[in-house]
Amino acid sequence: MSLPLEVDAAVFDCDGLLVDTETCWTRAETVIFAENGHSFG
Repeated sequence: MSLPLEVDAAVFDCDGLLVDTETCWTRAETVIFAENGHSFG
């Protein structure tokens, strides 16, 4: 199996560098933990 194109580079976003997603992740993790009977944070 081969990739349709060759990858020359990849960008990894250390949270807040390009997009600030920490608030979204915190909300999501809080919900997931609560659904499983745990608290987050």
